[in-house]
Amino acid sequence: MDVVAIPRAEWEEIKAELVELRREVRSAQGPAVVRSADAVTDRRHVLKHGAMLAAGAVAGSAALMVGQASTAAAASGGTMILGTDNNANSSPTGLDSGSTLYALELYNSSSGSGLRATDGGFGTGAPIVAIVDNAANTSPVLSATSAGAGDGIEATVTNGTGTALVGAISGTGTGVAVHGQNLVGTNASAAVQAETAGTGPALYSIVNNPANVSAAVEGDTNGLGNGVLGLISNPASSAAAVYGGTAGLGQCFYGFSSNVSNNQASVQGDTNGIGHAVLGQINNGANSVAAVQGNTNGTGPGVVGLVTNNASAAAAMSGTTPGTGPGVLGTSTLAGYYGIGVKGTQSSAGTGVYGSSGGGNGVSGKATSGAGVRGTAVSGRGGIFTGAAAQVQLVPAAAAAPPTAGKTGDLFVDSTARLWFCTVGGSTATWKQVQVA
Repeated sequence: MDVVAIPRAEWEEIKAELVELRREVRSAQGPAVVRSADAVTDRRHVLKHGAMLAAGAVAGSAALMVGQASTAAAASGGTMILGTDNNANSSPTGLDSGSTLYALELYNSSSGSGLRATDGGFGTGAPIVAIVDNAANTSPVLSATSAGAGDGIEATVTNGTGTALVGAISGTGTGVAVHGQNLVGTNASAAVQAETAGTGPALYSIVNNPANVSAAVEGDTNGLGNGVLGLISNPASSAAAVYGGTAGLGQCFYGFSSNVSNNQASVQGDTNGIGHAVLGQINNGANSVAAVQGNTNGTGPGVVGLVTNNASAAAAMSGTTPGTGPGVLGTSTLAGYYGIGVKGTQSSAGTGVYGSSGGGNGVSGKATSGAGVRGTAVSGRGGIFTGAAAQVQLVPAAAAAPPTAGKTGDLFVDSTARLWFCTVGGSTATWKQVQVA
C-alpha cells in the first residue's frame, strides 16, 4: 500500500479550503452570487488537492498519514507507521488472524533480531507472554528455530532477582514446560543451556505435586553419551560433580539401566579435583535407606566411582550418614559364592577393601550360614592379623564340647576355654584337643 505523507500545516490549510468549498456549493444551489478572482483561485487550489485525495480513496491503495514532529500515535483507531517508533499510550494492540500458517511473521534480512521485546525498564510484567488456549493443540506455546550458530531462545536477567526463563503448565496436557531440541546431528551445542554469574543454581527444577513420582530433573539420551553429566572445571573446587540431597525416605541419588547388554555403570562419577566424584548424603536421622543406590539390569556394576587425579586423596566413592543406615550399602541377591554384596579391587600392592573405625570394628562380617569373614590369597596368606592386645581372639562357645559336624582344619574353643582342632571333617567329625603346656 502506497503512503502519501502531507505536512501538518498544509493539511490544516486543505481542511479550511474544503469547508469554504462546501459553502460555495450550497450557495450555488440558491441565488447566483458573484465570486471574486481570489475565490476562484482558492477553489481551484482546493479542487486540486481534493482530486488527489479522491483518487487515493477510489483506488484504495493509498493511506493518508499526517506527518508530525512527535512520535506517531498507534492508539485506538490510529495507524501503525513503519520505520519509526509508535506510541499506543495505555491501549493494548491486538492482532486477530484466521490463517492456518501464522498470525504474524517478522523477517530481518540483516544481522539484527527478528523480534525484541522489552519492558523499557518501567514495567513489572513479562515482555513476552505466549498462551495456548486450545486443549487439543499439540504445538509449543513458544517456538524458536535457529539455522545459524546462535541460540534459539536466549533469556537474560541483567538487573533483577527473577528467573531468566520460566516454563509453566497449568492445564492437563501432556506437553513439557520447556523443550529444547537440537536437530543438527553435527551440532555439539546443548539443546538447553543455563548460565549464571550469581550465587544461585544455573538450572533449578521443582516438583510441587506430592503424588508425583517423576524426577525433578531427568536426562534421556538415544546417543552414546551420558543421560545426565555433571562436570566441575574448577580444580580448586571441593564440591560434588553431581549432588543429590533428600529430607525424605527415598534415595539421594538413583541410577538405573534397563539395557541387558549394557556393560556401563548405572552411575559414574569422574573428578579431576579434590572432591568426591559422587556424594550421597542423608540428613534425616530416621532414614534407614542407602545414601547412594545404583540398580542395573545389565552386565555392568550398579555404581562406579573414578578418581583420575593421582594426587587426590579423596575416595572414589564416599557415603556419609548420621542415621541408622550404612554409609555405603552393597547387596547381591544372586545365590552362591559369586554373589558379592561389596567388592573392592586393587591392581597393584594396595588394599582391595579397607575399613577404619575410631572405636568399633574396622571391618565387620556377618553371615547366616556361610563365613562371616573369608580371606583367600593365590600365593600369599589368607589372613594376617596384627594387634597390641592379641593378634587373634577366639570367643568361647556356649557348648562344653565341640560340635558333632566339622570341617578339617576347624578350631573350636568350648565354654571351659579348651581349644579343639578338627582333623577329619564330616557329619561326624574327629576333634583333637590342643594341649597347652
